[in-house]
Amino acid sequence: MIDLQPQMLFGTSNFDRQGIINANVALSKAARVFDLPVVLTTVETKSFSGHMWPQVQAIFPDQKPIERSSMNSWDDKNFVSAIEKTGRKKIVMTGLWTETCVALPTIQAIHDGYEVYVAEDCCGDVSQLAHDNAMRRMTQAGATPVMALSVMLELQRDWAFLRTTSLPIAPVLPVTRIMGSSEGQIYRPRLRNELQQRIRAEQWQGFSKLIGSRS
Repeated sequence: MIDLQPQMLFGTSNFDRQGIINANVALSKAARVFDLPVVLTTVETKSFSGHMWPQVQAIFPDQKPIERSSMNSWDDKNFVSAIEKTGRKKIVMTGLWTETCVALPTIQAIHDGYEVYVAEDCCGDVSQLAHDNAMRRMTQAGATPVMALSVMLELQRDWAFLRTTSLPIAPVLPVTRIMGSSEGQIYRPRLRNELQQRIRAEQWQGFSKLIGSRS
């Protein structure tokens, strides 16, 4: 997650700014739910850009973003080292701005043998043209454009995987994205209650089988 900072967000105009925040927060929560390694980085925090959005930092309270001066994160040895330490060869990239802070490390990561997925609704730029050109450039270089929701659904794969569906992120997000936040709030408690009932039922079935096997 690259340069999710106030001044960077103020300069974006291709997407709704709150929508960009929401998409990054959702993806951050999904990363926690699915135990995915996350690398946070910021640029010129004190001189220009400000600290990482508190909505994202709160999800990773013990993780300090890697501070840089370079526009291209891949030029920063600490950032590249953090990526290498994850042991993963697939990267989901988000950040501001798309044409520089996302595009440049994406292209270099691909050159270095990584498979990069750019979460487009988690990125923003100074204009729609700049964003679109950056997306085309990255796609031509071999990156795969995705959306935050599509990443989460691909991670989940099956609603029967209760370890992750028992948490609020999985079932609620599609509702809030499709129907709007106010309508989503109406359905949130019901969805959560239904999932909790399913979990309790399965736990009881497992407990009953255990007791039966010992009798």
